[in-house]
Amino acid sequence: MGGGILGYGYGYALNSEIAGANRAKVPHQETVILHFESNDLERSACSTIKTLAAPPRHQGSNNVVYLDGHAKAIKKLPTPQWSIRAATRSPRLPGVCGATVCPEL
Repeated sequence: MGGGILGYGYGYALNSEIAGANRAKVPHQETVILHFESNDLERSACSTIKTLAAPPRHQGSNNVVYLDGHAKAIKKLPTPQWSIRAATRSPRLPGVCGATVCPEL
């Protein structure tokens, strides 16, 4: 961890559990988190939703962006979250953010 401007970090991450997925094939996009406030402070961070910022940064909430494009402040992580690995029943393979890459998804 580290990096960022003046050592403060970046604090946002791409959800590695959906990286490499064909967006058109992901069900319930309004519930799938794409970007989120994260404890991973690396530039261009890509991590699992388990790195959601804790403690929350905004009066007990964190900001997230869903795959359908809407943003929301959440107090608690919604479960379950869609995962390309679960959808393809594949182990993690090298690809975007180290996520499984599957042509049909």
